[in-house]
Amino acid sequence: SLLIPYKGNTIKVSCKEIAYIESDAHNVIVHTKNAQYQMRETLKKMEDELSIYHFHRCNSGYLVNLSYVTGVKNDEVFLDDIGLKISRPRKKEFMERLTKYIGDIF
Repeated sequence: SLLIPYKGNTIKVSCKEIAYIESDAHNVIVHTKNAQYQMRETLKKMEDELSIYHFHRCNSGYLVNLSYVTGVKNDEVFLDDIGLKISRPRKKEFMERLTKYIGDIF
């Protein structure tokens, strides 16, 4: 779980609920199916903390929960109706991690 400051409180969000995390200047935006939470953190730190939970970067601005991936087409990864760009330098490693993840769950 992540502890996220929200409206003067701290809430606990399960990693299973997080579809992807977006970098926004010196903040990150945590996207779940039902909400978005912004917090002051680096994407690198989030990547280090969440890599064991099947999160992987598709480009310098997004960290994707591989369990939410519904498809890949050309240079985009899809999470239902959301398409995120896969950068050329990260594509090979991202696809390897996604393939391994899919192979492990089946």
